[in-house]
Amino acid sequence: MSDRKKKILQIVVDEYINTAVPVSSKSIAEKHLTDVSSATVRNELASLEELGYLTQFHTSGGRVPSPQAYRFYIEELMEKGNLSESDLDYIESAFSGKSNDVEHLVKSVSKVISELTDYTSVGIGPHADEERIKNIALLSCGDGNALLVIVTGMRILRDSFIEIPEGMTDDELENASKVIAKLFEGKALSEIREVEEEVLAEFGQYRQVMHEVIVALKSYTRPRDEDVVLSGAEKIFNHPEYDDIDNV
Repeated sequence: MSDRKKKILQIVVDEYINTAVPVSSKSIAEKHLTDVSSATVRNELASLEELGYLTQFHTSGGRVPSPQAYRFYIEELMEKGNLSESDLDYIESAFSGKSNDVEHLVKSVSKVISELTDYTSVGIGPHADEERIKNIALLSCGDGNALLVIVTGMRILRDSFIEIPEGMTDDELENASKVIAKLFEGKALSEIREVEEEVLAEFGQYRQVMHEVIVALKSYTRPRDEDVVLSGAEKIFNHPEYDDIDNV
């Protein structure tokens, strides 16, 4: 790509980010490239459109950047800046707790990015399928229920309650918990389905408990709303796209 094309593309991206209005050749020639004719700029814009960097909603309207243009802008054109001391202090304080919980980490990262950029930030944690089980515990809650606590290499999952057989004592529940923990230690959550039938067939007196545990484990392999973290949703209204309610 020629230097002039790069310069024009950078102008289009900067203008569109700042105004959310399609950028015309006349605007570029009059405001930014006063030594280049509007016709020349128009030809360059048409060429950039053919290359996939720009799109045009109307033949008589200006151009807007494509996803390809934004990527090129980030990788090749955007000026690299340095974080201020206050920004660095904010980042350091945000992670000073040194939590090993991946959900807490994703939330913290999402919040920091939103605060530093003044944009809405979306964070998505790793897929649960590949998390390996480190330990499983069943804690009696009375009334025929137990809290299932699952410890993986990334987090602690403890929001599942399972039913236990009527008359099952705390000692029996503890024994079942130890057997289950040993059986699944080191296995990925994605492997649960593969061993389900074999495990249930061999589990004898604790079969019902094992069935409840397997159902809970499998539920963590499905995408959940809690896996997506949204920070700074209100910041979206700080940007020009939302200045005019009719445009929204």
